[in-house]
Amino acid sequence: MKSSSNDYSKIPYLGKELRINILKTPFSFERIIEKNEELFIQIPAFTQRANSNDFLKQILGRWLKSQARRIFTEKATYFSARMGCLVNGIAIKDTKSRWGSCSSRGNLNFNWRVIMAPLPVVDYLVVHETAHLKEMNHSPRFWNLVSTCCPDYKNHIAWLRASSDSLFSW
Repeated sequence: MKSSSNDYSKIPYLGKELRINILKTPFSFERIIEKNEELFIQIPAFTQRANSNDFLKQILGRWLKSQARRIFTEKATYFSARMGCLVNGIAIKDTKSRWGSCSSRGNLNFNWRVIMAPLPVVDYLVVHETAHLKEMNHSPRFWNLVSTCCPDYKNHIAWLRASSDSLFSW
């Protein structure tokens, strides 16, 4: 996540900026609700670290990773059915240089930070890795398969390259 000097007033999510609202509650658990491009973080009122950047970093990190798991799983299920292939498993990773990968065993791995990208970029990444289940290379046949599900994939590759530093700063 960002350096400790960040105030965490906003966070990128699916290409939008969600404004963060911290609400202290009498409950003994944390809860996050996304509504109308806002993120409401409910935390126990007795928590001493409620305004700590490290505390918010942990909460936001867990939430982003859980959203990444949910969305990447839904997308992989959809695109694998469309391509006629089978996903063995999905893992959400904290890699430093890759957006995703596909193993020969049919496992798809995704960098959780991509959940901050616009939804069409998320779709492209899932299509890219799912296409590797049929073509374990970057041959013309692979790119043809990608283009059937994501015709404007080159724009999404360009977006990832241009936004790489920003996403990896989280």
